[in-house]
Amino acid sequence: MLSGRLMVAAGFPYLVAVARMNDTEIIFSKVVGGTTRHPNFGDFEDLMKKMLNSNSMKSLPEKILKVDDMNMYIAYRKDPYTGPEGGIVFFVFVPKSYNKSELRKLLKEVADQFKQGTVEADIDDDNIGSCSEKALNKKSQIKTKINDCIDKYGEGVAMTDKILAQLDKNKALMSENIDSMVARTEQLEDTLKMTEELVENTSAFADKAATIKRLMMLKNLKMLIGLVVLIVIALLVVAYQLGLFG
Repeated sequence: MLSGRLMVAAGFPYLVAVARMNDTEIIFSKVVGGTTRHPNFGDFEDLMKKMLNSNSMKSLPEKILKVDDMNMYIAYRKDPYTGPEGGIVFFVFVPKSYNKSELRKLLKEVADQFKQGTVEADIDDDNIGSCSEKALNKKSQIKTKINDCIDKYGEGVAMTDKILAQLDKNKALMSENIDSMVARTEQLEDTLKMTEELVENTSAFADKAATIKRLMMLKNLKMLIGLVVLIVIALLVVAYQLGLFG
């Protein structure tokens, strides 16, 4: 059973594999996200072997096939890795949402990085021509480079689509910021209106308080004058009784 990472985004490739042309032996395979991601995953190996024996494989060095009933693309690239009598083929199985231009780039980079990985793992053409089924799956130098290729191209979204998506995201963010700014402006206007009303109320209260204060002062003055008059009268009465006016 082919092995792979447990969880990836839906648009990532399903499988990257390498097979020999002369005996249709699959010498390397990388499952992306587990075998259950595609309902027909169990048929992938048979599909590769049939393609390796097809006439189109012999005449076309590279091709992308659309498999409508499986809702995916199968891309292959031939490489005379072990000489003119042999050679290997790189396969990539991806969802139909994968951009075809990105798929071609991924396929080329898979081929380049696979060869670089075999060099780092000290695997020569003779080893490639004689190794057993999926024998290279254990080589970390190859696995790491293929994983890096898959991660680099991700869900196969073209750069133009990424830019458009980022523009849409920025547009949505700008719209959200404008809405937030408008809401803050409206809130500020409401606060300013409340402040103006408060100032008006405070001014009216201050005017009323000043009037009350003047009335209280006038009342106190009247009381003071009345008290002074009463004191003067009382003093006059006392003086009269003492005969100070005789």
